[in-house]
Amino acid sequence: MNWKVIDETWKSFAKTHGLELSIDDDNFFYGVKTEYSINLKNTPLYFKFRGILTKSTSGHNRYKTLVFVDAENSINLKDTITDSRHIFIFKNHYKDKLKESLLQDLRKYNAKSILPTKTGFKIQYNFTFDRLIHFDQVFALTKQIILKISS
Repeated sequence: MNWKVIDETWKSFAKTHGLELSIDDDNFFYGVKTEYSINLKNTPLYFKFRGILTKSTSGHNRYKTLVFVDAENSINLKDTITDSRHIFIFKNHYKDKLKESLLQDLRKYNAKSILPTKTGFKIQYNFTFDRLIHFDQVFALTKQIILKISS
């Protein structure tokens, strides 16, 4: 991943939507850590995007994007999904059809995981957004998650 492309993408998204972009650069003895943060509040949902880049002196680079989605009426993911799996048949094959459907959506949009929070949920990616389409995919994925949870 090209750090310059990532930087331009995050700045472009913030400028296009009239948002404030916060960039924190930290130098450590083992390398450099850069964190991008954008808060999107002018929708019914509250989105917080955090892109984290870590470049170590030994050449081990890590990329991660976290998207926090909160709502005024809290979205309770814990009550909606149970963790019952088919035993000894297939890995990640759930009896709970909603959870299985959400897992397919996460794979479709290249997301690593979805975790419940107090007022919403958190989507984690194993890469930092380097194209504007990634931000649009978050909105599409969030819409699908909320439609499935509310139905």
